[in-house]
Amino acid sequence: MSEKKKKRVGRYPAEVRERTVRMVLEHEHEYPSQWKAVESISAKLGINHQTLRNWVNRAETDPAGNRVCRLMSVPGRKLLRREQGAETGE
Repeated sequence: MSEKKKKRVGRYPAEVRERTVRMVLEHEHEYPSQWKAVESISAKLGINHQTLRNWVNRAETDPAGNRVCRLMSVPGRKLLRREQGAETGE
């Protein structure tokens, strides 16, 4: 049994993950907390709430591994991401 472990292919395509995370980030202001937004959106789309929460957490982590402040408003996070993109030349 020296068979190499195969890398698990995700159940959801990257496009679905990206779009769902964007949906949470764009609509979280309509809910009392980001967690409530995740619960609601995941239920509507048939995605496990913890799975979606993990995707959002990864998306909120910048390339250096630093967390983006959750208290920052959605437009503030978007501005920060644009500024970071401009600094890196993206």
